Amino acid sequence: MLARGNAVTSSNYVDHGFAAQSGQHEPMTATKKPVTKFSKFDFLDYSPAEIAVDSITLPWEMSRVERMAFQHLLGNLQPAIALEVGTGDGGSLQAIMQYADEAISIDVNVATQTSLQKLPGFKGVEFIAGESAKVLPEVVQLINKNQLNVNFIYIDGDQSTAGAQNDFETALKIIPKQPTCIVMHNSFLPQVRRAMLNVNWQENAHVHYVDIDYVQGAYVPMEYGACKLIGGLAVALLKPEPRTEALDIYRSYDHAFNMLLPFAANK
Repeated sequence: MLARGNAVTSSNYVDHGFAAQSGQHEPMTATKKPVTKFSKFDFLDYSPAEIAVDSITLPWEMSRVERMAFQHLLGNLQPAIALEVGTGDGGSLQAIMQYADEAISIDVNVATQTSLQKLPGFKGVEFIAGESAKVLPEVVQLINKNQLNVNFIYIDGDQSTAGAQNDFETALKIIPKQPTCIVMHNSFLPQVRRAMLNVNWQENAHVHYVDIDYVQGAYVPMEYGACKLIGGLAVALLKPEPRTEALDIYRSYDHAFNMLLPFAANK
């Protein structure tokens, strides 16, 4: 079975372009290992279909662990109506529509939304084009006015501290009809993490649980040897009944984040 003692050549490894100038690698021995260059998206899931964690076909900028957690939450909640702020290329919305009856998609990119409308699996989606700062308050107002049961909210829109905080605080104005989950991407992106920590979660009596690090983010190598902090999922759970105790804000990987932050290119 195993050819023990034989050198393993670098043909078994993906060459990301940081190999020798000749384009050839020497055989790997116990003391020599192939050098790999990482791109900024190497924390994503490039698994072949046979071992992939899901069947999503559209681009989706989430790590394998983030995808698994995201779909686990969707499976638990089985959303009547989902709300997504920041649809991007549609991967996360495709995942949402495998579980939700209907969805509302908010994104600034009209062209992408127009393309997604033509694809199978998105017939139950209402696409709304515009900046979340302008559109989301109107959408939340209509949700409450019409007493819609929006019980899954995914936010991955404005990445500035002020913009992200505004999105989170606006989504918190939705009145929950049943257990409702707000999932927020990029809790390891410093400016977005600041926004999450700036939110007064305690003020909303319907918030029963918050973990800024429900899924840990990543410290991702970039070009020229620099690294940046990115990814991660924060989760807030809302319930129709007001909580009766003080709210704890969990930061499960705060120690790891603070250790890495001084070395990150994005602070």
